[in-house]
Amino acid sequence: MRIYNGLKFGEGEDRNKMADVIKKFDHHFLGQTQEFFERFQFNRRNQEAGESIDEYLSVLRNMAKTCGFCDCMRELLIMDHLLLGILDDKTREELLSMHDFTLMKAIEISRAREAATLHMKALKSEEINKVKETSKQKKHKKHRDPTKKQTSPN
Repeated sequence: MRIYNGLKFGEGEDRNKMADVIKKFDHHFLGQTQEFFERFQFNRRNQEAGESIDEYLSVLRNMAKTCGFCDCMRELLIMDHLLLGILDDKTREELLSMHDFTLMKAIEISRAREAATLHMKALKSEEINKVKETSKQKKHKKHRDPTKKQTSPN
């Protein structure tokens, strides 16, 4: 409370608005951010291996908060960087081929392609396991002891 009571609010700032109070607390506890360095980090950040599209988007949104982007440009810059920083070239190609490109559409397509890729990997893994199991069964039949009498199930 002492810190809150000691905060100085300038013109256009309201001590009763949570956003203004949080901004003042951030400045008090974190100090002045270097926006050019924050933008540098934002622009260098690409999707990492094993990172889902939702995780990557969350990181971009959090980074964009400290870059000093105006509200009208923040979503556009995130959208642009999502397009530039994703790992999957086929998704990037699909996004680039869109005529009415929006952040929401980019997220939907990226999520759908990510899910499809995971499903394809699971299907391929299942097929490989079936082939391995069939191969084991064939080997097992070939290597039965011929001296033992085979009994029929009937």
